[in-house]
Amino acid sequence: MKTNSRALESADLTAGQRSDVVCQSEHEDSFPALSSSGSVSLYEVERCQQLSATILGIVPLEYVFVMTFTLDDGTGVLEAYLKDSEKFFQIPASEILIDDDLQKSVDMTMDMFCPSGIKIDAYPWLECFIRSYNVTNGMEQQICYQIFDTTVAEDLI
Repeated sequence: MKTNSRALESADLTAGQRSDVVCQSEHEDSFPALSSSGSVSLYEVERCQQLSATILGIVPLEYVFVMTFTLDDGTGVLEAYLKDSEKFFQIPASEILIDDDLQKSVDMTMDMFCPSGIKIDAYPWLECFIRSYNVTNGMEQQICYQIFDTTVAEDLI
């Protein structure tokens, strides 16, 4: 994917049923993207000149693993984004992308939160910090929620 601008690009790709993988890279002229089959593909991106990027306030690209959690406390349901999965899982997003054992570790952690074969009422509690923020799309305004400053306890990993 070639760009005509000096801006750096990223891609949103679905991986499995639980998460979106946003893969961004500092690697020259490309960024890796994880397909739903689990394979890694490289896509070309025009490089920003460091000076131009600095002047424009563009930060170098990095790997980001974004997830959406459906939280239910019995009184209501809330969709919350997890954008800082590196802190949450204590695994760098760049390593999750290429290491099968780390992917299995994330899957095992998620299976502890959402065990199969039991009713949602029996799911374990997740203690986390949630913040709300407003997003405006044209004339429409929406309240979104984000899990932040939360880490899976070491005894669960």
